[in-house]
Amino acid sequence: MTDNEIPAPFGSLHMVRYWLSEAKAARVPAGMAIDAALAELDRYQELTKRVADAHDEAVSGNREGMVSRNPADTSAKAASRVEPRTGSQRARVLALICECGGATDFELSMRLRLLASSVRPRRVELIKFGYVVDSGETRKHRGSHWKIWRATPEGLAWYRRQGFAEPEAGAA
Repeated sequence: MTDNEIPAPFGSLHMVRYWLSEAKAARVPAGMAIDAALAELDRYQELTKRVADAHDEAVSGNREGMVSRNPADTSAKAASRVEPRTGSQRARVLALICECGGATDFELSMRLRLLASSVRPRRVELIKFGYVVDSGETRKHRGSHWKIWRATPEGLAWYRRQGFAEPEAGAA
């Protein structure tokens, strides 16, 4: 087999297996197959590093005011001053709570078309930063009682600053 007949590797572990099987079957010299397999492994390692770096950036990028479990005092204070950004899930949850004068997680999930596993963490963040509180009331959905969450004065002030219409009466 000449160099011109060797297929161009395309960056996968499948190609490593191909080169090693070619060497085992004695269709290509062992040294050439090992070099090609090592080159494929290098390309694969570079690809996985780029994927991992992209994932790290997505995870550690702008988290809209979130901090670690044990933040420095300055980090916690700075995070608590970050307002929900319009269009983010957190802002959508807060806006709906303000518009409705209070809402359950079930209602938030249904009206925003978000999974409950997306709604709850956003609502917990809003509670943590003082935008939402437990109203002490419940509503029944599908046979279960759900807490009604209401906007705090800070949450309502955020809602007004965004230029939304005045929320329903009793939304405090």
